[in-house]
Amino acid sequence: GTPLAGTLVGASQSLVGAPCTAPSNTPIQDVWYNFTATNSTQVITVVPSGTLNAVFQVYSTSCGGTSINCTDAGGIGGTETTTLTGLSVGSTYWIRVYSASIGVPATPTFTIVVESPPSNDNCVNAISLTPTSTCTPLTGCDFQATNSGITPCGGATADEDVWYSFTATGTTHTVQVSGSAYFDPVFNVYSGSCAGALVGCIGGGSPGSTQSYSFATTIGTTYYISVYD
Repeated sequence: GTPLAGTLVGASQSLVGAPCTAPSNTPIQDVWYNFTATNSTQVITVVPSGTLNAVFQVYSTSCGGTSINCTDAGGIGGTETTTLTGLSVGSTYWIRVYSASIGVPATPTFTIVVESPPSNDNCVNAISLTPTSTCTPLTGCDFQATNSGITPCGGATADEDVWYSFTATGTTHTVQVSGSAYFDPVFNVYSGSCAGALVGCIGGGSPGSTQSYSFATTIGTTYYISVYD
C-alpha cells in the first residue's frame, strides 16, 4: 500500500487515556483513521517524524469501541508496527494515532499504511508450481508476511515466510531460489503436507545469492516449500 501523510497539528483530545501508555502520558491530541479488512490478517505501520513518539490504538465495533490493539514500542521517532490477526473480512476497524509524550512535539507528523500479507503467507494457501524441464522463474515477495513457526536454518530467523508447492512428476526435482540485493534466500522443503517430514533446509548464502537443492521425490507426492531470509 501507499503510506498516507498525517499530522496532529490542530487536533484535540477525543478520548482520555489508553491501555498501553502511562497515566502521565494521557494524549492531548489524537487523529483517527479507519479501514475495512480485506484479509483476516492486516499489518499497520506508523512512521513518525523525528520528534514524535507515536502511539496507535485499534478499535473494533466503533470509534472508541472495543480496543483490540495498542502499539507503543518505538520511542521518539521510532516506527510503530503491528500485525493484527483474526479480523473479520468486510468489517470496519478504527485507528487512533497520538503522541505518547507530554506536550506537543515540534514536528507532529507521520505516515500511516494498512497492508495485507502476501496471498501465500500461510501454507494452506501455498502457490502451486508446475515442474518443467526448463527453468521458468516465478517472482515472489515476503514483504509483510508473518511467521509460520517453522524451524529455520542458515542463520535465518524465519520471521517472514511465504509458501509454494509442487506435485512431483519424476523421481528427482530441483528447487532454486534467487534473492534480490537485500534478500538472502533460505528455504525448507516438506513432504506430503504442510506439517510433513522435513526433506531439506537450504541456506547459508548472502543477499542476492542463489540457493539450489536437488532431491529424490516420489511421483504424485506434493512437496511444500517455505521461503524466507
